[in-house]
This record gives sequence, structure tokens and C-alpha cells, in this order.
Amino acid sequence: MILLNSKEVSEQIFRGAVSYQTILRLAHSGKIPYIKVGRKMFFTADTIENYLKKQLSNTTIAKNESEPNSIIPGIRKIC
Repeated sequence: MILLNSKEVSEQIFRGAVSYQTILRLAHSGKIPYIKVGRKMFFTADTIENYLKKQLSNTTIAKNESEPNSIIPGIRKIC
């Protein structure tokens, strides 16, 4: 098991698309599990990947459950 700090998670897993501050915020809110050693927080690649898979499956379910409101994309039918 390799431990990564928030900057390493940001750079190596998210390739800079997610800031290290966001990683820390997700950890503090309980969305991403972490290991605390002293004052430092560490993450494993597996836990981050599991978080991403969970997020993707939730997004996919939401898309599949939603019904189209209109035939024209971008236009919503209001009833």
C-alpha cells in the first residue's frame, strides 16, 4: 500500500484537474477516507479510485433515471 498526500493525489491521480485543497475538503467532509499520521493526511490510490467509481455510478444512475423533458436538446418542457 502506497500512501499519497493531497498534492500527490491531485497531480498523479487527477493530473492537476482537482486541486489539493479540494482533496482535503473532500477528506474533511468524510467523502474520501484518509489516514492521519500526526498532522498530515494520507490517501491510498485504491480509496481514491473507489470514490471515483462511486461518483461515476451515481452520475450514471441519475442520467438513466431522468426522463427527457423535450425532444429538442437544451429545451425543457414546463407543465
